[in-house]
Amino acid sequence: MNFRNIAVSVGLLTMVGCQNIFEDNDVTLDGSTPYNTIASPGANNVYANGQDIKLESNFNDKDQVAEVDVKIVALGSGLRGSLNVVDFKRFPNKIQYKLDTAFAARTFAPGNYQLTIRSVDTRKNEGTQEIKFTVN
Repeated sequence: MNFRNIAVSVGLLTMVGCQNIFEDNDVTLDGSTPYNTIASPGANNVYANGQDIKLESNFNDKDQVAEVDVKIVALGSGLRGSLNVVDFKRFPNKIQYKLDTAFAARTFAPGNYQLTIRSVDTRKNEGTQEIKFTVN
């Protein structure tokens, strides 16, 4: 009788330990994009040349935020096109993540800018936020 109980216990532990074999555990898109909010800079804000610009954004996702990609481009006029001013990534791997940083005075020349923040969760779902601001 004890041998039977031991054999059943070992069988159950083996099945639980090999659960990934019986379960479809892929990382396909599930349609739930990461939730991004940009607290600062505000949309269409105007900053003085030489003023520090604070970047504050919050991210949430049930599957964990795996990657945050931040780009700020200077919107060009005419044939010049756009110029990439800021470009960096973070890899938080957290359900909730707060990005809080500041750019020093004179980082941005006078002109119009577009901030794009893209976040990707562990299932490769993407969420994107864009705002425009001006430096005088």
